[in-house]
Amino acid sequence: MPTEATAELVGSPDLHIKSGSTLRLVCKLHQSTEAPVYVFWYHEEKMINYDKERGVSVHGDKSSSSLVIAEAQKSDSGNYSCVPSNAKPASINVHVLNGEKPAAMQHGSRSSASSLKVHLPVTFCSWYCLFLLLLLVRKTLHHSSGPSRQPRIPSEPMFRVFR
Repeated sequence: MPTEATAELVGSPDLHIKSGSTLRLVCKLHQSTEAPVYVFWYHEEKMINYDKERGVSVHGDKSSSSLVIAEAQKSDSGNYSCVPSNAKPASINVHVLNGEKPAAMQHGSRSSASSLKVHLPVTFCSWYCLFLLLLLVRKTLHHSSGPSRQPRIPSEPMFRVFR
C-alpha cells in the first residue's frame, strides 16, 4: 500500500517575525507522485491565495508552494495552513511582533530546549539558596526565641578544697 502524501510547513509549529518584515512560508510536499492541481493557503479560516490587497503572492512547483506577504503586520498573526489537492494539509502559527524579536522566541523547537537548559540550573540554584536561607533564619529564630538560659548555679561547689 503506498504511503499517503503529506505537506510540511518549514519552521512549524511556530514562527516569530518582526512587524514590517516579509512573511515567507514554504509548504513542502512529501511522498507526492505528481504535482498538485492546486495548493490553497488559509489564514485562520479564510483562503488568501488571491488577497492582493494584503500583498499576498503565491508561487509553486511540483514539490512545494510558497506564500509571501510583504510587510507583515500584527493582523497577519495567526494560524496558516497549506492545503494541497493531493496531500494532507499542514499548519503553522505565525506571531508578528512589534519591535525586536525576543531572544527567547527563536523559531523552531530547538531554542526552547536550549532555553530550558539555561533556565533550569538557574531556577534550581535560586530555590536551593532560598532553602538554605530559610534554614538559617529558622535556626537563628529557634535559638533566640527558645527558653532563656540562665547560668547554672551549682548547688555544690565543683571543686572541693581539701585541707
